[in-house]
Amino acid sequence: MTLSNPLDAKAVAERWEYSRIERLIYTLLASVGCKPNKTYNGNLIDVERAPEPLDIFWENLGFTWSELFEKRSVSIGASILLLGASFGAILGVKAIQESVKESQGNSAGVQILSVFASYLIVFINGLLGMFIRRFSGYEKHDTYTSFYIAVAWKLSLVRILKLN
Repeated sequence: MTLSNPLDAKAVAERWEYSRIERLIYTLLASVGCKPNKTYNGNLIDVERAPEPLDIFWENLGFTWSELFEKRSVSIGASILLLGASFGAILGVKAIQESVKESQGNSAGVQILSVFASYLIVFINGLLGMFIRRFSGYEKHDTYTSFYIAVAWKLSLVRILKLN
């Protein structure tokens, strides 16, 4: 729908836009036969402001929901595998470090392994960030904003999981 002035757009947005929770509640109400005031002929009216034209990945608009679900599932799976591999590598270096510490005590070898472990963590964190950005690009987001939000969520989740 195209509106002629910004005040009309604001009025429509205030009347018809709603959060995901509201959308879920209205969908559940409509499915059990209640008729919430945001339906038309039994269908829930979904209104959202269109993104700015410069924010749109035009080449990504032709994908179906099933293709996007498949691409995003592969991306999430690959991210989980990469995170597991990084965890395994760090755990392996830590085990080697403990083994050397038990056999040689606090020697230069243990200190070298500590420095190696530190550099390995920095290297792995850089790789994780790079690959997560690449995987998110594979997901075919429809806007730059949704792409950057997905990257931020994944990087935040990786940082939280690596801290625990």
